[in-house]
Amino acid sequence: MSNQSLITERGWECLKEAYRLTPKELQLAKLILAGFNNAEAAASMCISSNTVYVHQQKLFAKVRSRSRTELALTFIREALDTKITQ
Repeated sequence: MSNQSLITERGWECLKEAYRLTPKELQLAKLILAGFNNAEAAASMCISSNTVYVHQQKLFAKVRSRSRTELALTFIREALDTKITQ
């Protein structure tokens, strides 16, 4: 994962609590924002691409997004609104 994330660790914790994300969903969200595709995320998380897909669908439902781009924009917008960025 990139260490140049726009969202701070404190910010990620706030997002985790706000959306009730599991540790795997949070890990996947960070990878999505870092630009990883499902295969790369699967390799990084040591799980199958199918399992990544399942986590991604649950993440989308919790955040009410329909795509990886919409998810990223939602998290970045919320981080900026609540000043939890670097």
